[in-house]
Amino acid sequence: MKKKWSKRLNHAGKQLAAAGKRAPYDKEAINLLKNKQYLAWILKDCVSEFSGMEIDEIIPCIDTPKVGTVPVEPGLTNSFITGELTESKIIKEGIVTYDIRFTVRVPGNRGKMSFNLLIDLELQQKENPGYDIVSRGVLYGGRMLSEQMGREVTGDDYDKLHKVYSIWICMNSALSRANTITRYFMGHDMIAGSIEDNARADLIQVIVIRLPGDKHKGKPANKPTKLMELLSATFSRELSAEEKLEKVEELGIQVSEEMRGQVNTMCNLSQGIYDEGVRKGVRKGVRKGLKKGRNLERSSHIERMLKSGRSPEEISEFCEYPLKEVYMVNDSLKMLLSKTAEKKIAKQSILKQRIAGEPTGDLRHC
Repeated sequence: MKKKWSKRLNHAGKQLAAAGKRAPYDKEAINLLKNKQYLAWILKDCVSEFSGMEIDEIIPCIDTPKVGTVPVEPGLTNSFITGELTESKIIKEGIVTYDIRFTVRVPGNRGKMSFNLLIDLELQQKENPGYDIVSRGVLYGGRMLSEQMGREVTGDDYDKLHKVYSIWICMNSALSRANTITRYFMGHDMIAGSIEDNARADLIQVIVIRLPGDKHKGKPANKPTKLMELLSATFSRELSAEEKLEKVEELGIQVSEEMRGQVNTMCNLSQGIYDEGVRKGVRKGVRKGLKKGRNLERSSHIERMLKSGRSPEEISEFCEYPLKEVYMVNDSLKMLLSKTAEKKIAKQSILKQRIAGEPTGDLRHC
């Protein structure tokens, strides 16, 4: 029954099912991440248009972020959905939302006019959730471009399209890949001839930030940047709330009472998820132990009946055990008896040789 239901789940349903008890934790993590100080740090390290600016200069450029309300699905983007934060609002309808969406204004300089960028920020528990994160990022970026039709772009004035960034923070990355940031974008390559080409091929950019997980032992191959240290401390499962707050303050984040409450809630939820995981692990271990014990008892029972002279067919019929299982025990028993007999013969041979005064082997190896 479960398999049939899992096949019927659409993408949104699978996301919600996977979230489970994690949904409240993810909600608090994303609400913390929408703080403009965090967004400014991410923009400075990941968006080339802000690389030369200071954090205090970037913060005023950020519009109010929308958390879990902007649908990814076409035709719904301009009708924001309100309600509790989950990636999927309605399983049957398959409504999937961006984690954090916001517009940022890039200031003009040296005679250049200011312009807007559309930013999508996504938080992922792992880099490889069963599909290519970059492919999903390209899809989200494509949606952000197409939603501008009829709004920023009317008719065929495509030059008015705003550049879009889809930024993915992937926690629990492998040590060999952790502490890295990769930019994926569309470029151009001359197939024939040579010309100067200023086409806007970078309208969609996907950025993947890979953070190490607490469960990984050892040091990542790459050194962390200040942004990575900030994000790793914020989402660490090993640091207490006070340790997190102390660390992020050291890195330059001004901690408000609201942020302090969010960090405390996130840590409490994280501990709850950990405790539940421990309980599940214990229950699973007990079930495995019981199953192993029952299997050993059954094998011993079959073995005793075989030694008493019963045939595999009789045992299978009388005890209602699968005939294949009885034959497996029978084969194992024959092999054991054969090895025992070989050792006994070898020992007897060595004893005879000793009695006859002939050179012998070592009895301990028999």
